[in-house]
Amino acid sequence: MAHRDARIAELVAALEQERMAQQDLHQDLETRIEEIAQLTIRAHESENQRDRLRAELDALIGERDALRTSTSWKLTAPIRWISLRLRGHRG
Repeated sequence: MAHRDARIAELVAALEQERMAQQDLHQDLETRIEEIAQLTIRAHESENQRDRLRAELDALIGERDALRTSTSWKLTAPIRWISLRLRGHRG
């Protein structure tokens, strides 16, 4: 009988250790899920910022291209060329 009671106590202690380990794992899992959620939010924010910057870049490139193909840009090209030479630039 004493042997059986000792074995029961041993199994109860082992069960309690497993329960505590499971709680720890569950807490770790909840922490990781929260970290993943935060990283997902940051990734979406970064993607949105990238898209905004890309759109801004595309708009600026469009403005630059429009300027370079404009009549005034073409007409003032000789003045810019002379100005650069006077300042010592090669090109």
